[in-house]
Amino acid sequence: MSFSTLLSPQDAPQYSTLTPQEKASYMKEILGNSLPTIAAFLTPTFTTLCSLYFMTKYKDESLLAGYGLGAQFCGAFGQAWIASYNQATNVKISQAFGAKDFEGCGRYFRRNLILLGFFLIPLIIALLVADKFMIFFGVSEELASIGGTFTKLSTLWIAGFTLFDSLKAFAIGQKIFQPILYIQLFTLALHVLWSKLFIDVFQLGVVGAVICKFLEEWANTILLYLYIQKSGKFKQTWGAWTKDLFNVKELWEQFKFGCSIAIITYGQWAYYEVQTLIAGNFDKGQVVVHIAISNVSSWHYCFALAISVTMLTFLGNSLGERKLNKAKNYVWACFTLLGFQTIIYGLIILFGRHKWVQFWTDQASTQEYMLATITVYCCTCLIVDGINNGLMAVLKSVGKEKPTTKAVLASIYLVGVPLVALFAFVFDLKVKGVWIGFGIGALTQLALNFNTFRQIDWKQVQKDVIEKNSQDQKETELTAML
Repeated sequence: MSFSTLLSPQDAPQYSTLTPQEKASYMKEILGNSLPTIAAFLTPTFTTLCSLYFMTKYKDESLLAGYGLGAQFCGAFGQAWIASYNQATNVKISQAFGAKDFEGCGRYFRRNLILLGFFLIPLIIALLVADKFMIFFGVSEELASIGGTFTKLSTLWIAGFTLFDSLKAFAIGQKIFQPILYIQLFTLALHVLWSKLFIDVFQLGVVGAVICKFLEEWANTILLYLYIQKSGKFKQTWGAWTKDLFNVKELWEQFKFGCSIAIITYGQWAYYEVQTLIAGNFDKGQVVVHIAISNVSSWHYCFALAISVTMLTFLGNSLGERKLNKAKNYVWACFTLLGFQTIIYGLIILFGRHKWVQFWTDQASTQEYMLATITVYCCTCLIVDGINNGLMAVLKSVGKEKPTTKAVLASIYLVGVPLVALFAFVFDLKVKGVWIGFGIGALTQLALNFNTFRQIDWKQVQKDVIEKNSQDQKETELTAML
C-alpha cells in the first residue's frame, strides 16, 4: 500500500501554494481558539501581578520580594508540572478525537487524573518545605518566611488547579475552546474584586492572596465541570470509571509518554525558580528587579506557549484525520503568529518601559538597573522564546520528545546555569548576570530545536500516528468484548 492511500482525499493544499487570505485563515483559527489557553496560561501571572499591585500600597519591598518568591516557587513546583504534564493528555486526546476514537478520549483523561493524583503527593510536600529550601539556597530568612507562608497555604487550592487544568486539556483536545475563555474571564474579574477586598481593604497580605487563589481555582473547576456535564457536547467522550483504567501496564505507558512530554516544558519552567532562588541571594531591590523581569518574561512566554499548545491540538487532530498537508499548514501559520507576537511585544516594551519601572519601584537606582536588565532580556529571551515554544510544540507532537528533552536540559542546565553563576557572582552583575546567562541558554536551545525540526520525516510521522491510533482502537474493542 502506497503512502498516498493512507491519507485523506480531502487533505488541504500545501502551505506554499496558499493565497495570503488562506494563510491568514489558518492564523485566525489558531489565534481565535487560543484565547482560552492564553487565559489559562496567563492566569497565574495575572493573579500574581494583581496581588502585587495591591501589595505595592503597603510600601514594603520585603513583602513584594517574599510574595514574589513564594508565587514563583508555587508555580515552578506545582502549577508548572501539572500544566506541562497535561500537554501530553492534549496530544493523546486530540489525536484520538481526530481518529474518532471517542472512548479513547475519556480513557486518556481518567488515567491522567490517576497519575496526577500520585504527582500531587511530592508537589504538596515541596510546597510545605519551600521556606527551608529557599534558606538552603541563600535566601534570607525574612523573605523565605513570607514566601513559605504563601506556599504552605497554596496546598489548599493546588488540587483545584489540577482538576481544572485536566478538564481544560480534555475539552481543548476536542476543539472546545470558547466556554473555557468565558469561565476564566468571569473568575478573573472576580479575582480583582477579591484582591481589593482581602489584600487592600482587610490588609491580609499574603494570606489574602491565597484566599483569592483558592476561590478562583475551585470556581474554575466547578464551572467547567458543570459545562462538560450539561452542554451535551461530551456524551461520546466523557466515559466512565472502569477497572481497566487501573491497568498497570497501560498506566505505565501513559506515565512514560506524559513525562517525556512534560519534562520539555517543565525543564524550562522550573529554571525560572532556579533563577529566583539565585536572585534571592542579593538585596531586596535586586529581587524586585528579578520579579519584575520574570513577570514580563512570563507574559510573553505563556502567550507563545498558549498559541503553540492550540496549534498542537489542530496538528494532532489533522494527523488523526490523516490530513498531513493540513497539519503542516497549522505549523507554519503558528510560526508566523509567533513572529508577529514577538515584534508587537518588543514594541510595547520599548514604548512603555519607563511607566513599567515606575509601577514597580520609586527608587531611582533600582529603576535604572531595571531598565538595563530589561534590555538584556529583549536582546536574548524575547527574540527566541516564541519560536522556541512553537518548535517544541511540534516536536512533542511528532515523536521527537527525546532529542527535545536533551536540548532543553543541555541548553538550560549545562549552558545556562553555569553562565548564570559566572555572570551573576564571578563578574558581580547580580540579576543582570542571571538574565545574561539565561538568555544565552535560550539562544542555544533555539539552535538545537531548529536542528531537530529540520530532520522531521513527516511521512513517517503520519504513518506512526495511523498505526498507533489503529492499535488503540483495537485495544478498546478488545476491552469492551471482555
